[in-house]
Amino acid sequence: MFYLFNVLIFTAICRVDSGLFDRYSGKKVDGTQAKELRLRNATERCSIDIKPCTPHEGSRIDGTCNNYKYPTRGSARGPYLRLLKPDYANDRNIRMSKHGSPLPSARKVRTELHSTGRVEDKITFSAAAVHMMQFIHRDISFMDGPFDYLKRRQYCCEPTGDKDPRCIPIAVPDDDPYLKVTDIRCLNFSRAETFQDASCTPEIILPEQDRIGEDFIGVLKEENFTEKGQTRHFRI
Repeated sequence: MFYLFNVLIFTAICRVDSGLFDRYSGKKVDGTQAKELRLRNATERCSIDIKPCTPHEGSRIDGTCNNYKYPTRGSARGPYLRLLKPDYANDRNIRMSKHGSPLPSARKVRTELHSTGRVEDKITFSAAAVHMMQFIHRDISFMDGPFDYLKRRQYCCEPTGDKDPRCIPIAVPDDDPYLKVTDIRCLNFSRAETFQDASCTPEIILPEQDRIGEDFIGVLKEENFTEKGQTRHFRI
């Protein structure tokens, strides 16, 4: 009886009302905002319809209800929870290093940190570096990128790509351990879509990437374990 009473109190306090929530801010969309989204045909891409979250439900497959106070936090198609603001150069180009020089090619960083069949530096980098890269790729940076640069924008290494602000081709170094025997010196690539690209936020706000998927490593969102026959849930 006491347990049931606690559940009812918890439900009354933590239950989240259903309705539309803004994907960028995580705040509930009022009637005026909902009408504006409908007029711009932007309801689906700029908002998310969340059904009421209930106790002990756990995080849903789309990442919602991971946090009762902020039900959109951790969901797909939402922004990252940042410690620092995004740092872009003018016109959203790649910024320079703190010394004013260009940043190294992403291709060179990848081949140096994530080698295949070779370990040139056994002191600086261990297997932990590879696992960290997988974590970053799967849980942090996994977006709609592959579909975009493999299907929509196949011209980023061509002169046409210079006119597309989403194009950001990757230069291949001449001493690349795998491609140096080929004539490939550019890899087609495009930057991730931002909320500005989707017309969900004004241009005066710093560009914020739209994360396509939810967190891949669920243990960071919710840890379940059994204690005395009861399943307990921990949320962040």
